[in-house]
Amino acid sequence: MHPEILEHQNKLQDLFDEVKQIQNTGSVGTDLAVQLTWYLCIRTSGYIENAVQLILLEYVQSQSMDLPTQNYVRANLRSITAEYGVILNTVRRFDENWRTKLRNKDVQRFRPTLNNLAKNRNEIAHGRNSNITLVELEGYFRQAKDLVELLYQTCNSQTNVAAAGQPNT
Repeated sequence: MHPEILEHQNKLQDLFDEVKQIQNTGSVGTDLAVQLTWYLCIRTSGYIENAVQLILLEYVQSQSMDLPTQNYVRANLRSITAEYGVILNTVRRFDENWRTKLRNKDVQRFRPTLNNLAKNRNEIAHGRNSNITLVELEGYFRQAKDLVELLYQTCNSQTNVAAAGQPNT
């Protein structure tokens, strides 16, 4: 796995642990506890977006040394969101087989997680209230890690196959 993804994942897990500890001690009021959960919602969504971008950019960099191509892909990946349809459509643009592989690996189970996470993040980011709980969000984070790992394996297996088919230099 890409080191930056693992670092982001570990930092986010540490934040979840800290917020749980704070909430369990009762040292903060209900309003602050809600705000901390909302913050984690935004960070979890960002984790998914960054991980997808890094995985796909790493793939492009392994396949092409052409800097303009890499820059073009990097610029287009900036607009990715943590929504199920957006991620699958982005993956499909790289390789239709990847989307098929992901669907065959029961990636549909991530649809409610991603869409609920994105919906709540958008509500929070636009100043509206969200009813998301820390327990619910922790489940989303666990599934997000599974999705990122699945996407990484799918793209990485393609990179290994492509590299195996090229002549040694």
